[in-house]
Amino acid sequence: MEVIRDDYVCKIEAVKILQKAYTEGRIKAKDGCVSILHDLNALPKADVQPVKHGRWVRTDKSMGVETVYACSECGYQVRESDRTNYCGDCGSKLDIIYQDDKVTAVKVTEW
Repeated sequence: MEVIRDDYVCKIEAVKILQKAYTEGRIKAKDGCVSILHDLNALPKADVQPVKHGRWVRTDKSMGVETVYACSECGYQVRESDRTNYCGDCGSKLDIIYQDDKVTAVKVTEW
């Protein structure tokens, strides 16, 4: 049996997968599907928050020879070498960059 990770998933998408498996004949017992649907519906809601997205904004300040950047969501400031993919204060995922005056969300892997 494959190990299941503790990721947050959408119940509706899980139900769609189960329904598709039954329709395609990969699951034979309709009663078993109904039982699994009840079990899925009984799962508690996950304690999660929507992800906020932002970007590091270059400021006119410096710390020694390093430029200071601020989180676009809360203004938290860090040295250039201390930038990460998340704000250390508000937790925003700092993955937005501008290209041709349009916002594009991208995954930042390293600085």
